[in-house]
Amino acid sequence: MPSPSQRIINRAYTLRPMLSLLWGWLDPRRSVAARLAWVVVLVSLLLSLLIGLVVGTTAKNDAVRAVGSLHAEYAQQLADQLDDNLNGRLQNVQIMAGLVGTRTNPDRQRALLNQLRTASSEYAWIGLADLNGKVIAATDHVLEGEDVTGLPWFAQGKNKPWVGEVHDALPIAKWLPVTPSDEPFRFVDVTAPAKNAQGQTSGVLGAYLSWGWIQSVEQRILAPLSSSRSVEALIVSAKGQVLLGPETLLGQALDPKLFNPDPSTVTGADPGAGQGSGSNQSAYFVTANWPNKLTYLTSLAHGHGQGDFKGLGWTIVVREPASTALAPADQLQWRVLLFGLSAGLLATALGVWLTRRIAQPLNQIANAAERIQRNQAAQIPLFKGQDEVAHVSRVLNSLVNSLEARNRDLQTLNATLEQRVNERTHEIERLSAESERAAVGRERLRMARDLHDTLAHTLAGLLTQIRLTRKIALRDPKAVAGELAMVEQAAQQGLQEARLAVTNLRANPVRDLGLASALEQRLSNFAEQYRIYTSFNASDHLSAMDDERAETMYRVFEESLRNIQKHAHALNVHVLLKRQQETGQVVMSVCDDGVGFDPAGPTEGHFGLHGMREQCDLIHARLDVTSAPGQGTRVDVTML
Repeated sequence: MPSPSQRIINRAYTLRPMLSLLWGWLDPRRSVAARLAWVVVLVSLLLSLLIGLVVGTTAKNDAVRAVGSLHAEYAQQLADQLDDNLNGRLQNVQIMAGLVGTRTNPDRQRALLNQLRTASSEYAWIGLADLNGKVIAATDHVLEGEDVTGLPWFAQGKNKPWVGEVHDALPIAKWLPVTPSDEPFRFVDVTAPAKNAQGQTSGVLGAYLSWGWIQSVEQRILAPLSSSRSVEALIVSAKGQVLLGPETLLGQALDPKLFNPDPSTVTGADPGAGQGSGSNQSAYFVTANWPNKLTYLTSLAHGHGQGDFKGLGWTIVVREPASTALAPADQLQWRVLLFGLSAGLLATALGVWLTRRIAQPLNQIANAAERIQRNQAAQIPLFKGQDEVAHVSRVLNSLVNSLEARNRDLQTLNATLEQRVNERTHEIERLSAESERAAVGRERLRMARDLHDTLAHTLAGLLTQIRLTRKIALRDPKAVAGELAMVEQAAQQGLQEARLAVTNLRANPVRDLGLASALEQRLSNFAEQYRIYTSFNASDHLSAMDDERAETMYRVFEESLRNIQKHAHALNVHVLLKRQQETGQVVMSVCDDGVGFDPAGPTEGHFGLHGMREQCDLIHARLDVTSAPGQGTRVDVTML
């Protein structure tokens, strides 16, 4: 008997053909219908997920707002109740101060105080002190005869009715019974000035409100909420210190951001939530992280007093763990999301089926087109109607007929085209040969110009020097040695220029440095060699020019320097390279202060000028030579 795992494997092999068939049916690479089906699936699922998220999030926010508003309402009720009770106790103390102040017998004063404490159990102690701070009457004789000038309630009560902050009542702690937890008593001071029959202040009536009374108010208000939920209430002083709450937080100072939150972090704020009748307070709720590293849904209500009582600045905090408070909202969100996804899957299945039905005619057209592509006999099926499928079938039929006619025409055109290609090939070969001969000719002209600029000048000067030496040898043989030295110097200079010409044929300073840098370097060498003052100015954006036209301008510049050295006898040379703003043309100017010449005179033998013009013609540039005898020479090369 096969094992369970073997049975699973056998079943998988049994289902393999079915799964393969199903995947072939849904493979988006095989048909438009499958792609449309996948589009329907993805769109349906995405829309369902989006709608589920939006509806679920909205429902969750509504649930969170409902819970937070409920907590905020209880926090506001507790804040209003505390303010109302403290205001009532302050009024009671004011009334009692008026009654006690009109009596002068300490026994009668003490009796009134005991009656008040018996009627209101929240008073732990009530006493009357004279203006010197000595207690003259008190409940159960506690602190009578003691000096209370150092206590806040005496100093404040001399001027006006006053309610103090919570404190430990150490002066009377020894007179009161010990609490079960051995914690010190905490009280709230309530005081008012006592006036005599003439309306003058005769003393100060002070009372300690028991903290247990405040705890009872808190328990009474939150009892309906805490009985069914894990809700905690805290009373926080104006300084942010916890006065009432869990033992782990008592006396601790909370983060001020909790009481003054950034409006963008307030969740579901409802300024009107929990407002009591006639109250000017407001409550809000936030989701906040507390010192114990837990997240709580936290509702807060700020106390601002009531009536003549301006309040103690307390903040009432009602909190519940977010995991508990928001659990129903999270469950609702998930239910809405799952419902939306279920509806989306149902719509997906229906959409896939409809897509396959709609795309079936397209499959027939595609199969016929595939057979035609394989050169098999086939006819594109024609469908009746005005929809897209019928239109595609008609267009494809017309297209197939047109392609067959064009194939016949192409066979005829191919023969004609092949003949024309052969003719064009022969023409291109002929033009290529002519272009090669033209390039060789241009190179020969360039080499002729370079040889003229170097060897021709030098050899001409050397020949002249040799002829002069021969004449001197006939007349004065002793001077031949000096002339031979000059001949040797001219030959040496010719050799250097020949080497320089060969180097220039191989080197390319424009390609290496750019036009402006090559011109500046060549001018600097010229000035150092012939002791001539030079200056050079060039536009920054022209420094990178290094094409064939730039090389030709550099050769014209070199020829200008040779002419200056051989003929001008100049002392100053100025070179300018710029781009004209009006036309955008690049202009190179070379100016000297030499002897000059007449440009309109005979030009026979002026191979240098001829060479410069030829080089400018090669790059479609204009050469302008401006000169006159005794006024120097200026050469301008303008790229057109």
